[in-house]
Amino acid sequence: LVQSPVYHSFFRVLNENKCDIVQSELFIKDNRYEIDFDEFENKISTGVKVLILCNPHNPIGRVWTKEELERIVEICESYKVFIISDEIHSDLVFKGYKHTSLTTVAPYYKDNIVTLTAPSKTFNLAGLYVSNAIITDEKLRSRYKELFSTTPNVLGAEALIAAYNKGETWLEELLEYIESNYNYVLKFVNENVPKIKVIKQEGTFLTWLDCRELELSDEELEKFFLEKAKLALSTGTAFGKGGSGFMRMNIGCPISTVKEALERLKNAVDNM
Repeated sequence: LVQSPVYHSFFRVLNENKCDIVQSELFIKDNRYEIDFDEFENKISTGVKVLILCNPHNPIGRVWTKEELERIVEICESYKVFIISDEIHSDLVFKGYKHTSLTTVAPYYKDNIVTLTAPSKTFNLAGLYVSNAIITDEKLRSRYKELFSTTPNVLGAEALIAAYNKGETWLEELLEYIESNYNYVLKFVNENVPKIKVIKQEGTFLTWLDCRELELSDEELEKFFLEKAKLALSTGTAFGKGGSGFMRMNIGCPISTVKEALERLKNAVDNM
């Protein structure tokens, strides 16, 4: 089970491994995504074996609360569902919000949870191919090592160590910059492109744009962004159910790039 709209690579990996995919669709309330726990449990009860949790959630920018995570684990425990917790954006949380790692709210269930993290998003190290799989159950960890027998490259491992030990000041400045970019996007779009809504974002460097009021099909929307606005954003349909009519924008870049992108978008919408 995945909670859609969700990171598109989940679908690719699950399909490559011939898994049956069940989607529990998140819903918008007051411009912020929430979990319908009745619907979530109904989907879980159909025979789901594994939940892939995304926290913070890509692309909607939610940082799940302790209470939400507790309820997720309660339901999964009831139906003996294993959890893979993707926490790759855990360092990228805005002021006023706090990332809670899943095992900390449910230590009793930790042997049924695998936590995935990496320095790639936080410190822009994706090209070094280094990440962490935190597995407390010894048997499962042994099976994992058998399947993934490779070790990180030396440069990647050293970069990970350096980033986690020496990167705090840089990260603090990065968080201020990304949140400032988000606030700029929110203000600009609200004032200049009111037909597009910026979904409430609590973390990550990915902004989720609700473009449904443009009244374009998904094919037309993608073409509009590429050909009229000259912007290559991620198309919402790639993220599963609930993604139709949305686009994902990466704001982890210089503010000058953000400003140029928004001006292009404004001009394209004005000339529709």
